[in-house]
Amino acid sequence: QEKPASAAPGRGQSAADGAAHFGAPQQKLEPRGGQKRQWPVIQRWVYPGFTVYFEKSRVIDVVLNKASAEEIGPKPPIR
Repeated sequence: QEKPASAAPGRGQSAADGAAHFGAPQQKLEPRGGQKRQWPVIQRWVYPGFTVYFEKSRVIDVVLNKASAEEIGPKPPIR
């Protein structure tokens, strides 16, 4: 049996591999971090269903984007 294609890049995957598999991102956001030596520069690429976070051209996290305009987020805290 064939394994299904992954819906998002995996942690540790290179940026080049991700771009080859998922295509060019819709948007490349401005890099963040790097003000201090211990704060690495983080690159962010936005795709239609997810945003990929890179450190030194390696995936460190993938976050799913909001599913729809009708999606309800977490409830506000009780006061």
